[in-house]
Amino acid sequence: MRHLPALLTILALSVFSAGMVLAQTAAKPPSSREQLRIDSDDCAKQGIDPHRVDLFADCMNKKEIARKEAARQKKAEEAAQRRQQRTERFEAAVAANRDANLQRIAQENAARAKRDDCKKQAKEQKLHLLKRLNFIKSCMEK
Repeated sequence: MRHLPALLTILALSVFSAGMVLAQTAAKPPSSREQLRIDSDDCAKQGIDPHRVDLFADCMNKKEIARKEAARQKKAEEAAQRRQQRTERFEAAVAANRDANLQRIAQENAARAKRDDCKKQAKEQKLHLLKRLNFIKSCMEK
């Protein structure tokens, strides 16, 4: 009897934490049998007599067709979204590659212009071949 309040507290905490865990888990879609029962209940709530098999089956078929169409539409939307994301990633990669190429070409053009300037200076100084090459090399490093 002395431990009864402690046991009740532990039991209450465990029930509370179990409820939190269940609340955090995503709800699974109903199984086909459960979905059939839900559709049957919905058709019965609409006032369709379950003994009129043709009308009841028609109601059930309409619900199933609507559910399948919604699933197909959702799948198509997700595919379109994935396709859009792939297109955006590809376009971003192409743009990054183009920018890198333009930057590389600009660097090569700058180096070529500098080398031409160094060659011009070496020619103006009328340096011999080895001295000219060494001058161009030192001029390029500046």
